[in-house]
Amino acid sequence: MRILLIGATGTIGKAIAATLGRRHEVLLASRQQAPLHVDI
Repeated sequence: MRILLIGATGTIGKAIAATLGRRHEVLLASRQQAPLHVDI
């Protein structure tokens, strides 16, 4: 499954990305330091 994770560079976001990344394709988005930049 593809999952878009917004806030992926924070403390909680990094842990969630690592956990979900074991079984799913995770797309990382953040305002800073991520492959996808968002400003919501």
